[in-house]
Amino acid sequence: MSNPYEPPQPDDANRRPDPTEPPPSPGSTPPASPPPGGAPGYGTPPPPSGTPGHQAPPPYSQPGTPPPYAGAPYGSAPYAQPSYGTAPAPQKTNGMAIASLATSVAGFVMLCGIPCPVGLVLGIVALRQVKERGEQGRGMALGGVIVGAIGTAFLVFAVIFFLFVIGVASTDTGYSSTY
Repeated sequence: MSNPYEPPQPDDANRRPDPTEPPPSPGSTPPASPPPGGAPGYGTPPPPSGTPGHQAPPPYSQPGTPPPYAGAPYGSAPYAQPSYGTAPAPQKTNGMAIASLATSVAGFVMLCGIPCPVGLVLGIVALRQVKERGEQGRGMALGGVIVGAIGTAFLVFAVIFFLFVIGVASTDTGYSSTY
């Protein structure tokens, strides 16, 4: 009985050539016959055996089956739809809509609402341009109008309140105190 932990020893008939060995010299004799089941290593396969005039089926297929699908060429989808021209270019976003939203938000958050009227006007003009030109940016323009209107309203109320406080403080009430 052989040891199960030892690698099997190849016999000479089924031995494959070692790629690290040098090739045989031209005067040496080649092996007598290939091992059963195919040609050893490299080379052409043996001619098919059988009756004359009968070809062997292609390898790895059953009789009557179509040849395997070769697939699509490299870089294309296997089930690509036909192309009817180029894809439409993405629509441009209106620059005034972007400026409207940026000015309104910056004015509302950082600059006490002073630039909000500018953002409001830019937003109104941008809405008109988006409608006429078919550009994108309607949402940004609308956001600029809304934030600009709220900031402008706060600015107006702040100015009115400030003027009221100054007016009240500067008026003479007629009350005089004498000590």
